[in-house]
Formats: sequence, C-alpha cells, structure tokens
Amino acid sequence: MRFGNYGKMCVIACIAIAVSMLSGCFLLGPDMITVTFDSQNGDSVITQEIEIDSQAIQPETPVKKGYGFVGWYADKEGTGERWDFSIDTVTSDLTLYAVWTDQVYTLTLSDGDGTGGSGTVIAAFGGQMPEASMPILPGYEFGGYFTVADGSGDQYYSSNMSSTLDWDIEADTTLYANWVANTYSVTLDDGEGSGGSGRITVTYGEAMPTGATAPVPPPALAAEGYIFLGYFTEDGVKYYSSRMTGIRPWAVAEDTTLYARYGIQLPGAYITAASEPWVVNDNIDAMNAVFGEGEWDSYQYSTADIETLTADDRVLFLEGGDGNAQEMEDFLNTDTNLSDLEDWVYDGGILFLNSAPNVGDGMSYGFGSTQLVYSEEQSSVSIADGFYTTICGSDFTPLVQDYTGGSFSHAYVEGEGLTMLIYGTDDVESEVMVLAEKVWGNGLVVFGGMTMPHFHSPSDNGENQNLRKAILEYLSFRGWQ
Repeated sequence: MRFGNYGKMCVIACIAIAVSMLSGCFLLGPDMITVTFDSQNGDSVITQEIEIDSQAIQPETPVKKGYGFVGWYADKEGTGERWDFSIDTVTSDLTLYAVWTDQVYTLTLSDGDGTGGSGTVIAAFGGQMPEASMPILPGYEFGGYFTVADGSGDQYYSSNMSSTLDWDIEADTTLYANWVANTYSVTLDDGEGSGGSGRITVTYGEAMPTGATAPVPPPALAAEGYIFLGYFTEDGVKYYSSRMTGIRPWAVAEDTTLYARYGIQLPGAYITAASEPWVVNDNIDAMNAVFGEGEWDSYQYSTADIETLTADDRVLFLEGGDGNAQEMEDFLNTDTNLSDLEDWVYDGGILFLNSAPNVGDGMSYGFGSTQLVYSEEQSSVSIADGFYTTICGSDFTPLVQDYTGGSFSHAYVEGEGLTMLIYGTDDVESEVMVLAEKVWGNGLVVFGGMTMPHFHSPSDNGENQNLRKAILEYLSFRGWQ
C-alpha cells in the first residue's frame, strides 16, 4: 500500500499523539493531599503535603501558654479518637486540631544515680506524655519511668522515652527511672599460675559471682612460699580476695581482664598486757581474720622474751592501749628491747606499735626519736589518699575514708621521715598523725595512737573492724607479683 504526503502526515500525527498519551501516563505523579494543623491559638504548625492513603508525620508538640497539650484530633473539641500518627492513614485533605486542657500537672522525673534527664515536665490530664530527654547511667540500660522507684507500678515512659500511657493522675507526681544492669565478660588472667576459672560473667553494680576457682602460683614462686593474693584490675583495684570471695560490687562498664597477684604472707605475733585494752577482743578478732585462728603467736609484756620475738620474719603487733600503755613503755625500755627491735626491723622485720594511753605521759617509739604524744584526742580522722587506695584492695571491706570515734585516738605520732597514713581532722589547720609508717633499713615500722575499733564509726557494715584488719593485712603481705 502506498501513501501520499497527506497520508504520511496523518500517520505521523497519530503516532505522536499516542506517544504523548503514553508518556503522560508515566509522568503523572501520585495523587497528593494536604494535611493542615490547626493549633487553636497555640504555636503555628507547618502544613504537610503527603501521598493519598499514607501517614502524616507527627509534628513537634505546639505550646499554648497556660495549657497542656492533649493531642491532635480530627474534630475541634477532641470528642473522637486521638489521631495516631503511627497507624492512621489520610485518604483526603484533612485538618487536625490541637486539643488543650487547663488541667495540667508538674511531673518530677527522678533519675536516681543517672544524669541527663529533663528533671521536670508538664503533663496534660488525659494527654500523651510530653517529650522529655532520656537519662544515662554508666553500666545500666534505661528501662523507662515508673510510678514506683523499684520499677513496679505504672510505666508512663518507655525505654526510648515514648509515651506508654496517657497521663491519668490528678496530682503533681514523681516518676522514677528504672535501670537494668548490664552484664560483662571478665577474663581472669592467672599470669604464670594455673587452675583459675578463666572467664566469668559479671553484672554491673552486683556482687562478684561465687564459685570461681583460685589459681595456683607458678612453681618457682610457690617454692619460695608465695600464695595467691586475689584478682586485681590493671590499676590495682581488687575484686576477688585470696579466698575467692568478692571484695566489692562490679563497677567497670566494659568487658575487662582481672590479673592474679601472688605474694608472701608473713606469720603474725601479738603482744599486750594480761588483759585486752578496754576488755574488748577487737585485736584478737583482727589477728584471727588476717592470720587464721590459732595460726599466730600471742605474748604478754611481763613474760615476752625479745630474742624469741625477733627470731623469725613476721609481723609483730605491740598494743598498749588504755591502762596497758605503761606495760608497753616499760617493755620497750627494758634492757636493749627497743634497740633489738630496731635491728630486727632493719634486717627486714615488720613492726606495728600502737597505743592509745589512759595513763602516763606518752612514750618514745624509737626509730630515730619517734614520739607518741599523749594526750590529744581526735574524734574524727581521715585516711590519706594513697593509703586508702592501697587498703581498699584488702580482703576486708567495706572501708570508708573518714572515721569518727569517741575517741578515735588518744595520742598522735611525731618524728622525722614519717609517712602519714591516718590523720586527725578535729583541727583542720593541724593534721596530726594518728597512724604513720617509716621505712627502716629493709623493714617497715608503723606507729599509731588509735583506740580500739569498738569505739569507731561507721560500724553498720563492719567498717570500723575492717580498718584494723586491713592495716594488719597490709603489713602481712610483702613482695607481691
């Protein structure tokens, strides 16, 4: 078939029309509709253009002075259902109305130990919970805000701070953050030792798990008398004792390695008068706890022989509190007892001299003219920072850095070359040394003027007794690796 020019033009025109129509079908976009937000005298809210049969985006909550925001509704009075932006779809142009109430309440958001929360918010009765910031607490996941501090009661904010309930309490109220402790993996590094548990799972803020196994020291150290001292962080914080009992709640917010330490524990000996100071057995209890019941030697000043006391490497604890002060002073001044003790310490002995006198006028502690000055009582004391860090690695916790007593000490120590361990704080301008130490040759001597732990506070969790035990343990372990 042949076409003339006119016919060809008609064919071309038809093809062009068809292409245009087909192109139009592909170029037309989806049907769009308008969502208008009427804040009813609140802050203005931007209109949204969205696809038909889709969901509008929830705008920021408007503000109207003196009112609380209840929510967005399809009718001005808010008599129908509140618009749910997560599920409600829009099928045609729509106006949503802000509904307000003058029934508003102040909510205090208590974060416990957390930080970063909003503190307070204003809630409208019958409305969703207002926007608020999520608090944080290292080692814990935020679980939401509840009406009861232990996480029971009604939950009004979820773990991501979305509203879980409409506000329905007609009163100012406190809501409490619920914290869920994280768990962490802890590697127990035995060094060159063997037999430990290898790995445990801990929960932040909770006690160390029981059942973990203590390692055995490497043979070379075991042959020299080394024993397992406990597991420590790289910074020296102790979490397991030598007996694999937990020292403190877990407080590292990450997977961590604890390192075994091995050391030599010296045997102990205790010397005092025939009766205990103030007739309390605090020192005996401390010796039992540190050295083991029946595993240490006991002597009296009236019969103690200096050659016997200094025959072995050990910790000698001489106590002269209360009326025993005179017997202690007499013993030190008998023959060459004091100089023999100085020689023994110089060769590597460990000596603890402590006296809170109720008699006499103080005494010479020797070791370069160290003096026990009586009487200047201290009712409040602090442990020096470095020493506190050290003894917090003790098997005996809890400890605190500040103690009180009636009195904590009856005397103080003065002399040259002393390192202050505990100091009185009754007079902040004169921090007298209640406990001090001095390196003497290859050994160490500690001087004190403390009364018995029986008179010290706090005591609710054994903090007073633990301090005396921690001091003795500090003296008993030497040469850890």
